[in-house]
Amino acid sequence: MSIRWSRQYTFDDWYFRKYIDPRHELVQLANKIDWRSIFEVLSVYYSPKGRQALDLQLMVGLHILKHRHDLSDEDAVKILHENIYWMYFCGVYQPAPVEGQQSSPILDSSSLTYFRKRIGPQGMEKLEEVIRDQLCKAHLIHPRTAITDTTAMEKNIAYPTDTDLLYKVRERVVRVVEKIRQMGVRIPGSFRTFRHRAKKALLFAKKFGKDKMERIQKANSELAQMAQKVASKVTRIRVTINHQSHLSKIIKEKVNRLGQQLAELQHLTYRIVHQNEMRFLGHHVPDKVFSLHEPSVVAIKKGKQAKPTEYGSKVSLTVDRHGFIIAHHQYFSNISDVNTLPDALEGWQKTFGRPPGELGADRGFHHPKTSQEDLGTQGIARLAIPYKGKRKHPESNTYWFKRLQRLRAIIEAIISHLKNDHRMGRCLYKGPQGDHINVSLATIAWNCKKWIEVEGVLQAAG
Repeated sequence: MSIRWSRQYTFDDWYFRKYIDPRHELVQLANKIDWRSIFEVLSVYYSPKGRQALDLQLMVGLHILKHRHDLSDEDAVKILHENIYWMYFCGVYQPAPVEGQQSSPILDSSSLTYFRKRIGPQGMEKLEEVIRDQLCKAHLIHPRTAITDTTAMEKNIAYPTDTDLLYKVRERVVRVVEKIRQMGVRIPGSFRTFRHRAKKALLFAKKFGKDKMERIQKANSELAQMAQKVASKVTRIRVTINHQSHLSKIIKEKVNRLGQQLAELQHLTYRIVHQNEMRFLGHHVPDKVFSLHEPSVVAIKKGKQAKPTEYGSKVSLTVDRHGFIIAHHQYFSNISDVNTLPDALEGWQKTFGRPPGELGADRGFHHPKTSQEDLGTQGIARLAIPYKGKRKHPESNTYWFKRLQRLRAIIEAIISHLKNDHRMGRCLYKGPQGDHINVSLATIAWNCKKWIEVEGVLQAAG
């Protein structure tokens, strides 16, 4: 798919711009963003040959608006066709249809999915850098003061139980095997699905009663045996796939992809069966499977009373004193807060070329047995991290320590806005790459929102 930079205005464009209010925030933001630089950094993900791709300003601008207003792909595309300011921000104009002709839509919602898959997390990082560089050139980011904290970003999964996982993984294997059989692959021997028995065992475990735990253990044991028997057939089926010479090339490729899915499901089946056995034996399993379609999801405990356990990934955020997000990092483990400091400071140094002069964080980032060299904080003059427990920090009464602790409170509000307003509360994009893309787009939407707010305050001040 090819792409090129072109800006050619017509009389219709002039008439369209005539009714645009130049004081509107989207008009101001569209005029401030360096779209040419965005085109240069993202054009490497396109080929010079092939069908002409959609304009990059349209794709990037629509993603910013989508996360700015917490919308789905379908709703964002719908509003784009209705809102004149969204059209201006995305650099498109849909003229009125000529009599007798049908107007074509600007784009389909599936184009947003293809765009995210095309540029990936690396492209989103480059897009972040362009926006961040413009903020630095405008002297809106304060390079001296850094505030860091962590939060949990949940994934769009059902509440995980071993009973449901054992039932679902067997069903998933059976469906893939049926697809392979429908494509003309001759599967030797018998292949029992256990659908009737598995459903009966699942309903038996779901019933209420005094002996609920005993019934769950009995049902899980039966479901585990059925899942193992189904998964044991996968190796023979994969060997059979490799010897199917009568299939066409296209069908062969599809069957091979399904065979790879079977191998992954077989591995997940054995992991789920193992963690189910260890659970009833009272042993802890460090890497549990909580979802079949999102196996990288981890259990994160942040000490919240309303939600003690969250299933997703852990996100580290670093902001400056004005609230702009400078760096972020995702972790697919329940890593302690103090171990996220090196990555946070590395992201800060990547942006400014030097560590911050002062750093504020909560007591979760304090670890008495970890040296400053290991944390990367040896170049920071003022480090405002309270001690854990009742012991006070020796400099807790100084003016700068109190000031940094007051500034630290702003990151809590930023995390709340990212989750409630910019789609970081629950990640709907698939896989670990989807987590990175979701945080990047939420960060871009927040920084663009702050950009216009700070510029407006500075203009009003003089």
